[in-house]
Amino acid sequence: VVLLEALASGTPVIASDVDGIRDVVVPEEGTRAPAADSAELAGALEKMLRADTATWQRMSEAARARAVAVYDWDKIATRFVAIYEGMLAR
Repeated sequence: VVLLEALASGTPVIASDVDGIRDVVVPEEGTRAPAADSAELAGALEKMLRADTATWQRMSEAARARAVAVYDWDKIATRFVAIYEGMLAR
């Protein structure tokens, strides 16, 4: 959930490249580093901290927009209802 909270607040995300996170963190909004590679993770963090203002702003806006478009509670609830209705129809 913390990744979604970061995106929703407009914060570009840096995370390990593992299942589940790949669906949440995309290059336009953050960076994924190889799992269990602390040097790569630190390098990604340093690169993000040194990013120019325009890059940070672009990633921040993309992060917020995607969080609203994909992870808004109403949209998630609508998808769950559709799943349940499909199961009931069987």
